[in-house]
Amino acid sequence: MQSIIEFFRDTLIMQWFQGERILDLFNQYFLSQSPSNQVLIILGVAVLVTLGSIQLVKSTLKLAVTWIKVLILLGLAYYLFVVLLGIDVWSILF
Repeated sequence: MQSIIEFFRDTLIMQWFQGERILDLFNQYFLSQSPSNQVLIILGVAVLVTLGSIQLVKSTLKLAVTWIKVLILLGLAYYLFVVLLGIDVWSILF
């Protein structure tokens, strides 16, 4: 597991996507700003991270609710055919 994490961290992000170069350029840009602009950059990044986290939680919950609905519909269909109608679904399938 550790080798997979190291591959993504070191090889994929830092080498293929030129992560070190991007970090160096951002570091130069950030340090060249005035202290008030540095605070604004940090606050802007914090707001974007918060909004992204909220969106991630929202989409995860939406996906979970969708799967719960699918499972409930399958359960209701099974209940309809097996319990109410008395059809032996397992003997038909297998």
